[in-house]
Amino acid sequence: MICFNSKKAGYVKKTHGTKGELVITLDYFITDDFYLEKWVFLKHEGMLIPFSIEHYKIIDHQSLIIEFSQINNIDDAKKFIDSEFFVEKTLKWLKKAEKRNVVGFSIFDNHHHLLGIITEIIPIKNNPIVQVENEKQKFLVPFNDQIISDIDHKNRQVFLKLSKNELIA
Repeated sequence: MICFNSKKAGYVKKTHGTKGELVITLDYFITDDFYLEKWVFLKHEGMLIPFSIEHYKIIDHQSLIIEFSQINNIDDAKKFIDSEFFVEKTLKWLKKAEKRNVVGFSIFDNHHHLLGIITEIIPIKNNPIVQVENEKQKFLVPFNDQIISDIDHKNRQVFLKLSKNELIA
């Protein structure tokens, strides 16, 4: 549990119930192999504060409810609303989710022709898709390992294995 080895993964959206549980909205979609370590951090008043997780429950594709050992009532929990949520940056699911965090990336076909900009990720189970926009249209593209050739995070680009004609009817 070293805060220097952590990465922002979301924020505290609101409280849940009266016992101090918090709803966390993640910056990433929850993957099949999602898990949290015993310790996470909340950034409060500019400082990363370690918190021990008693229990957590996934509530949708990007949110969870966490019960922390150190927060036992709603008044204490309210202090952390809007706090940033940090996890250990070496977590396998986080690395996997980061690879899929491509909103704003340019997307290209297999001939390196620009198709447009990815404006939304739609997390359909076992068949995620992305919405792509260009100056002429909006369209949906399957977003899985069978379609993706490469993701260049440095240059914010996604390359596909298919041609424009195979994608846009």
